[in-house]
Amino acid sequence: MSLNNAIQPIYRTYRSLVKTLFEESQQTKHASALGLHSFLTNFLFCAFLCLLVDVLNVLTKLCKTMQSRDLLYSYVKPKIAIAIGEIKGMKNVSGLALKSFEGNCALMPAGNPQKATWRFPGANTEECVELKCSTPMVKKFSSLKNQYLQSLADNLERRLSAHARDGKVLELEALSQLTSPKCLLEY
Repeated sequence: MSLNNAIQPIYRTYRSLVKTLFEESQQTKHASALGLHSFLTNFLFCAFLCLLVDVLNVLTKLCKTMQSRDLLYSYVKPKIAIAIGEIKGMKNVSGLALKSFEGNCALMPAGNPQKATWRFPGANTEECVELKCSTPMVKKFSSLKNQYLQSLADNLERRLSAHARDGKVLELEALSQLTSPKCLLEY
């Protein structure tokens, strides 16, 4: 969940962050600001940022469900299966953030094939962020996205589904319930 708390602000404030770094690099000629601006305006960074937002939303929801005080053991396996299914499904149908990025990111005309623009929903033309992009980058992202999602789904399957079958997923929860003050008062 802490990774989600780190990624969400970058995603939500991306346009302002890029603008600030650009202005800082122009005014102060600070190499770090210019380097960060260059890194953040790369197509691959933006695409993976959006993919992470979508993946972390699924994982955070699963994590919160698993930490719920009122979680019933019979819900564990279906919730894990749903999360794995959602992640595998992202290989074919992008999540909300990536779908928005794909719908609002346009490769520049043939005159400049090394650039793309990312227009934010509700933003006017001058609020677009120009990205460094190329056709090989787009293809590379597609390949890496599928590999990442499959690896993540396999990892979840291996780590959580096996534990759910063995009943190990809830061991710590059961232990904390045994040592809670409410439980001790019952004795």
